[in-house]
Amino acid sequence: MLQVASSQLGCAVGNVTCYCTSPEFGYGVRDCSNQACQNSADAQSVISYGLTFCSGKGPQWELFATLH
Repeated sequence: MLQVASSQLGCAVGNVTCYCTSPEFGYGVRDCSNQACQNSADAQSVISYGLTFCSGKGPQWELFATLH
């Protein structure tokens, strides 16, 4: 997802603030997790990691990272 964020969102590699202030990054984490993980518990673990990764680095995208 970080490579995609750099290429598709226009963020410099390693610019976590840029990633985390983009709703599309949150959508990407959510959608990729739900598609790639075989069960919802694993997907939720990845989404939770993404929320922790972005904690304190700009607007939060919790609303975008729900399983629903």
